[in-house]
Amino acid sequence: MEIMAHSALTVAKYFLSLPDEESGELVSNLKIQKLLYYAQGYAVGMNGVGSPLFREKIYAWKHGPVVKEVYNHFSSFGANALPGGTSPNLPAESKAFLDDIYRVFGRYSAWTLRDMTHREPPWLNNFVPNVMDIEIPLDDLHKYFKKYVKKQK
Repeated sequence: MEIMAHSALTVAKYFLSLPDEESGELVSNLKIQKLLYYAQGYAVGMNGVGSPLFREKIYAWKHGPVVKEVYNHFSSFGANALPGGTSPNLPAESKAFLDDIYRVFGRYSAWTLRDMTHREPPWLNNFVPNVMDIEIPLDDLHKYFKKYVKKQK
């Protein structure tokens, strides 16, 4: 399924518009960052590095993958819950894809997602302590996530 590119902030706002009944926790900046990572990972795993879900880069920070633009947008909330809101206007295919990502990963706590990313090569291979500007390349995401994507005919 080919998904058109959106801004990472639009994707984050879509996730924040979904009800969080599974994990019982409100969505923090830490959690939204990990949801963005998994969404981008599966998008390039399915469609290749030429068709990312969003154009912003993902960086390997201490607590896992981070999209700086989204992190900065929500940084004033600290570790508190981010505000929900109305769903951005996205195509049905994008919503279906993001709903699937949220159904799988949204049920985990922010710290569980953090720990999961710390065991995965895209973060492990790019993280350097005390360095915040190391990008996790789309190629790394593609190599790792393509093996988890159902082959669609």
